[in-house]
Amino acid sequence: MKNRILLSLIILFVALGQVWGAGSREPAATADDPITLRVWGGVPEENGPAELIANFEAANPDIRVEYTRFVNDDSGNLRLDTALIAGRQVDVYFTYSSPQIVRRAQTGNALALNELAAADGFDFEENFGDVSFARIDDNVYAIPTAAGSQFFMANMDMLEAAGITEIPTSWTVDEFMDVARRLSSGTGQDRVYGVMFPNWPQMWLLGANVALGPNAWLNDDQTEANFDHPLFAEWIETRRA
Repeated sequence: MKNRILLSLIILFVALGQVWGAGSREPAATADDPITLRVWGGVPEENGPAELIANFEAANPDIRVEYTRFVNDDSGNLRLDTALIAGRQVDVYFTYSSPQIVRRAQTGNALALNELAAADGFDFEENFGDVSFARIDDNVYAIPTAAGSQFFMANMDMLEAAGITEIPTSWTVDEFMDVARRLSSGTGQDRVYGVMFPNWPQMWLLGANVALGPNAWLNDDQTEANFDHPLFAEWIETRRA
């Protein structure tokens, strides 16, 4: 119940940012008109959003929510971007990666929430921590509804057999690769590999994103693709090795 209330408040706050900050997009509702918020998300409605919306509407009887699902892939995000550019179709939307919210903020398809938060006495860091929301050019454009961690699990039996008795709390990629090589053995069908990277589509960007930031795809002035940066090739070669 606590999580549902928190998520409802998050949607309400972001929604108000979209409605109040976009006066040229939508005529103001009169006192007698219910407010309708058009929410776009990548999760099927029956897998959570419907219950979330029902709880939100029960707590806010003067607000109605219309949910539109887009598939969180390239074509689905293009559909969302097209709707945002067209205007008057989206009040609130979920974004599922840092590069996407950076791009949408910089192209005017996300509204900064700082002034609204200040006027309402709402402190982002107090409520969500200092790294759990997107701050772009000193403005906050999104509030988190979920957080995921990336981590590796270590096989201590293999480590100890290789004479590695301590896992560093902070180490470089080269040190990590050295341990992976020491844990690798055998040939052919009996080959044992010292590390397994998940085959997530975005994993090939990880090394560059860590060094260059969430908008690593573009160069410093955000006008051209940045894929000729040596870090992209270096990380791809690291994964291949």
